[in-house]
Amino acid sequence: MKMVAIALLRNFKVEVVEGHHVSPTVSIILHMKHGLKVNITKRCVSDSNTVLSIIYWLCVLSPN
Repeated sequence: MKMVAIALLRNFKVEVVEGHHVSPTVSIILHMKHGLKVNITKRCVSDSNTVLSIIYWLCVLSPN
């Protein structure tokens, strides 16, 4: 699962839509009522290398 997240974050830029109201649902598990609206754009090569190095260090330092 981490590899999928790394691949997505490395190749795409994910930004939350400005002005989107996020409200939780009443549940044991915290879900967003209407989801989380995001804009996804393809990264250029230099951006993806920077993100890859950040994600790599987060995974290395992560206890799981």
